[in-house]
Amino acid sequence: MSRYFTGVALEVWPGSEFQSETLQTRISLRSLINSIYGIKRTLAKIFCLSVVIEAINLLMPVGTQLVMDHAIPAGTEGY
Repeated sequence: MSRYFTGVALEVWPGSEFQSETLQTRISLRSLINSIYGIKRTLAKIFCLSVVIEAINLLMPVGTQLVMDHAIPAGTEGY
């Protein structure tokens, strides 16, 4: 650390011609999304994956019902 420490401090003050301005720019969601590289492809993948997971969750009860209605009663006839 001492190798990088010079002991010199720099103090900066605004000059007489300095004018303070406050600029407020609103960032729209569209410009934010367009500025991120690859965000559209990533959001499309997330959407497709969520649709697939939702379809699996909706079909699981149907599969369970088919097993309960057809496979289990057919297998218990021998007892």
